[in-house]
Amino acid sequence: MTETTANYGKVYSYLRFSSKKQELGSSKARQLSMSEKWTAEKGLSIENAFADLGVSAYKGKHREEGALADFLAMVKDGRIATPATLLLESLDRLSREPVETSLPFILGLVKSGIVVVTMGDGQEYRKGQLDSNKLMKSLWVLERANEESKTKSQRVGAAWQRRRDTALTTGKAPTTKQGRVSNNMPNWFKAGTTTIQIDPAKKAIVQSIFDMVESGLGLNLIAKKLNGKHLTLTGRPMMRHYIHYITHNRAVLGEYRPAKKIEGKKVFTGEIVKGYFPAVISETQFYAVQAILKARKTTTTGANKGFCNLFTGLIYIGSSKAVVYKQRDKSERQYIPALYVIV
Repeated sequence: MTETTANYGKVYSYLRFSSKKQELGSSKARQLSMSEKWTAEKGLSIENAFADLGVSAYKGKHREEGALADFLAMVKDGRIATPATLLLESLDRLSREPVETSLPFILGLVKSGIVVVTMGDGQEYRKGQLDSNKLMKSLWVLERANEESKTKSQRVGAAWQRRRDTALTTGKAPTTKQGRVSNNMPNWFKAGTTTIQIDPAKKAIVQSIFDMVESGLGLNLIAKKLNGKHLTLTGRPMMRHYIHYITHNRAVLGEYRPAKKIEGKKVFTGEIVKGYFPAVISETQFYAVQAILKARKTTTTGANKGFCNLFTGLIYIGSSKAVVYKQRDKSERQYIPALYVIV
């Protein structure tokens, strides 16, 4: 093992930018080029490259899910042995959160044995070797990054608020500066068009969800059936909680209610506007499904609540030896017929 290898351990790179549009520009190529140059100069190689493309670091969500979250988990559970090195263009790739959040996060990473290298300014943040100059520089970088993101967020938020207000006045969906319908629309509409257009394939999926609820299927089974046919509204496998969201989302009726995020939580800011979107489900079917779901919810919960069953775990189906149990709509399992064999 060379002295350089001992000083840096295995090398990992982290690439991040906030907007998908930046992938078409120089941001990605620049960060990759810097990593290649640094490793070449040190005679090292990159063990693994982590990248969050089109992911903001302003709210800290990238630390909870995505490539950085994977890296942090690997450090925590020992899959990445320390010392190890993390290459960044700048500290603002790791975080654009307020300094009181971003600095402890980065110092915690350094304390765990990760050498954080910022290639843009040639700084190395290493355990046991932090001095006041490095800390002051890091504070300045992180504070500037947070202020830039805060200003941009306020500017973009104000612009979208104006477009939403105009949309509520005209009855038309909010559009981008280029006149295209916002991507922040229900998933059964086409994105990037100049008018609201229903995606026929996704509309059919929404319709099938409501049809399957009416036919008596549970939400887990509905998700399983859709995934079995590779049908999705989001590009990812359908989950029970998302099926629940769709069945309760009044946007399927064409309704819209203005909302915004306050401290990470969705807060409604206006009255419901009917006829805002093209409806994809009839009111008759929507309310029929609500009644079905409500009836399931009010069914006695728990393992035979208020009743102690002495035969629990002792009753089997004679043909398959499957254990008999009582279960509500939380899965695809069906209620069992009344004739059993005790074994």
